[in-house]
Amino acid sequence: MATMYNTSRGPTWDPMVVEIWPWDGDGPVGRLELSEKIEVTWADRGSGTVLIESPLTDLTRSLIPADGAMLVVVNLNGKRHVSSVVEAVPFAESDQIHDVRIRVATASPWSMLEGQLIPPVPDQPLSLQQSAEEFVLTGPVETVVKRLVQLGAARLGHPIQVQPDTGRGPTVTVRSRNDSVSDLVDKALAGTGYRLRLDAWLPGDGPVGDLPLTRPTIIADVQPYRRQPGLVWSARAEELEKWQLRHTRATATRMIVGDKGEKTAQKFVEVVADDEPGSPWARREGYTSASSDGDDLQQVGLDELAKTGPVVSADIAASPAAVWEFGSDGLYPRQYDVGDYASVELEGIGSIEQVITEVTATLTPVSLTVVPKVATPDTRERDLYSTVLDLDKRLGQQQRR
Repeated sequence: MATMYNTSRGPTWDPMVVEIWPWDGDGPVGRLELSEKIEVTWADRGSGTVLIESPLTDLTRSLIPADGAMLVVVNLNGKRHVSSVVEAVPFAESDQIHDVRIRVATASPWSMLEGQLIPPVPDQPLSLQQSAEEFVLTGPVETVVKRLVQLGAARLGHPIQVQPDTGRGPTVTVRSRNDSVSDLVDKALAGTGYRLRLDAWLPGDGPVGDLPLTRPTIIADVQPYRRQPGLVWSARAEELEKWQLRHTRATATRMIVGDKGEKTAQKFVEVVADDEPGSPWARREGYTSASSDGDDLQQVGLDELAKTGPVVSADIAASPAAVWEFGSDGLYPRQYDVGDYASVELEGIGSIEQVITEVTATLTPVSLTVVPKVATPDTRERDLYSTVLDLDKRLGQQQRR
């Protein structure tokens, strides 16, 4: 039986459209319907996913094997999510052995960056890698990130096209000796206020500049995080359920930096963080070394101290009014997206501004929910990322008719 969903835009039969496309095709082979659950995650720095629980049909059977032949394409309020299958599991339970179903997990284009490595001489044959100890790239963050993406995609033939470089952002340096493009991009972007957008182009879309596009392709661009006026939630407006802030001391406040010399020939300098606490109880030393003879040891130390400073993390549960919608089609008065700044006003603390780094939309036979997550994207180590806000925004309860 068809179901009407009540969304922020009003009643609709199709709040989220899911299609299956061939990787080299010019249109979908079918539309996925009557699934038990479809969970779609758009992510900033990291791989977005689609999780599908559905009956095994001719269409869902086309997702087997997990060889990249088929793509899952999701559209929600103008937001497109394109991903490839990483796991497909047909199964039947013991009490319903004739009811064959399938679970599918996919990964977004960021996962291609995770599978790309940058050797010391990335644009030459591997037999020539002994000519350099490591690959070093310095320049504006846009230039560096786009070059990394180009190198990685070219090595494996990934369907990624890069927008023209305009040289935006602060100067950064990355070094690689068979490191993944995803890790290098993450390090390059940290603290810059910029992000890597990986948007999907499909046959039927309009042209994108002078890029040669004929089949499903990812368009890479580097852009600053976006501010949305009025994207604020506060305790005073009763939009917060609970919250906490966690302050953690620095793991190192000064750094011993060694040059490239060996044993007794090695020289050292000490670099102290500008914001080292006045209390000696909080002082801590760390060690790092230069990676090449020409390195400025003072700068090496400062770069390392930037990774070891104090951390402030927050955990806030909110239930804001439904005045904002996840989307980009301009058909709702106020829309937010991954990569937007969001502010949360806390009593006794003030305003915390962080970035929407992830949005998960879940469609079931009874509801559609959208959960944006606001987190800290500028921490260099991903395991230090601190979630700042989980917003469980229910878009609609399904009514059966």
